[in-house]
Amino acid sequence: MVDLKGNPFYLKDEQIAWVNRTLENLTLDEKVGQLFCPIGMSTDEKALFDLAANKKVGGLLFRPGKGEEVQQAHRYLQQQAKVPMLIAANLEAGGTGSAIDGTRIGNPMLLAAGQDAEFGHHLGEVCAKEGSAVGVNWAFAPVVDIDYNFHNPITNVRTYGSDPETVLNYAKGFVEAVQQNGVAASIKHFPGDGIDFRDQHLVTTVNTLPLEEWRSTYGKVYSGLIEAGSLSVMIGHIALPAVQKSEEDAFLPATLSPVIMQELLREELGFNGVITSDATPMVGFCAAMERRLAVPTAIAAGCDIFLFNKDLEEDIRFMKEGIENGILKLERIDEAVTRILAMKAALKLPEKQADALLVPAKEELGRPAGGTTRPMGYSKPPTMASPSSKIQPVTYRYGRTRRLVCYCNCSGLTRNRIPKSLSNGAAAVGEGRLPGDVVSAGRFHDRIRIRFPVPFQI
Repeated sequence: MVDLKGNPFYLKDEQIAWVNRTLENLTLDEKVGQLFCPIGMSTDEKALFDLAANKKVGGLLFRPGKGEEVQQAHRYLQQQAKVPMLIAANLEAGGTGSAIDGTRIGNPMLLAAGQDAEFGHHLGEVCAKEGSAVGVNWAFAPVVDIDYNFHNPITNVRTYGSDPETVLNYAKGFVEAVQQNGVAASIKHFPGDGIDFRDQHLVTTVNTLPLEEWRSTYGKVYSGLIEAGSLSVMIGHIALPAVQKSEEDAFLPATLSPVIMQELLREELGFNGVITSDATPMVGFCAAMERRLAVPTAIAAGCDIFLFNKDLEEDIRFMKEGIENGILKLERIDEAVTRILAMKAALKLPEKQADALLVPAKEELGRPAGGTTRPMGYSKPPTMASPSSKIQPVTYRYGRTRRLVCYCNCSGLTRNRIPKSLSNGAAAVGEGRLPGDVVSAGRFHDRIRIRFPVPFQI
């Protein structure tokens, strides 16, 4: 049962009436179309027309291009669509997630180094305003994975670090800001990446935490963001053995696991919003079962939206075959489409469609987002600490080709306190000498130039 008046939709009676009326008037083919969010690779109007008018997909993500081109493609799509479309972008680090000429603020780990959760709010504001300028209404962000394993190739600098409280505080600011500005957030990648050292693009990865530890870390983050009203959750191709006890569910990616999506996310954490899969061409999804079975099973198991395709026409056929052979029930399709329509209503897309405002005018492209877009560091000096605390990387470059990375305590750094030399891994910086804080191998040189990756005051 979908609660349309509750968190995160909070729909009014007239919005609920639109959801119910639209669902009732959709054919089965149109309902199936709503389940898909393919990736757009071409601005050719014939291809766009096929997606919006013929296949009637519920959403689309374009790879970033020039703002004017992306905006025009989104405008044409929305003009052809019977039901307003979700237009997605990977708005993780700034407006560049939707347009290459947008503003890049910085990766989440860079912002977290500033130790000021307001940076998360500012990032969300810029992402939403610049995304909205080209017609984006759905952010595949924030990344709320926890960087416990620095070998992990997915998380790393895309996360707000290895402290769950920091991740929650920054991500909450992002979610609130992005949704206050008319763009839905999608917290990802449930049930949580950052433990395994492997890549979901190549294999199903595993979150090996015991259940109680998961609840106090990843569960705490997701619970806090669900309470904050995140409209959607993106599911990763990640197994969680702590809850997957049955033989048929063991080590399935979460995108195919009813235990993870329905029992853990829906029931235990109380999430009522839209569940989207991560990109389904990844091997982490494809290796679990034959695609003809996996496509309908993903929706049957709890996904509301099926993200990206190897072949869209083939995946639509697989979804319909899944209905015919009983894998996917009509009641489950109606539930998924109801949530999709509810998120569109929460974003006021029907009203914007009626007023031809789903994509702003071309003039919006040049407007500044959120006042002056400040680089990470803002008005604060660089925040650096020893490896046992929160860290920001500083690159020392010496010689012509070699470089080392140092993590050091530099509270109140000034020019005359930048180290002139390094010896035996110790540097006179900030409050005192920090032996062992230099991460490098090889011989140190006397003449060393310090280069910071971001602007700062000295």
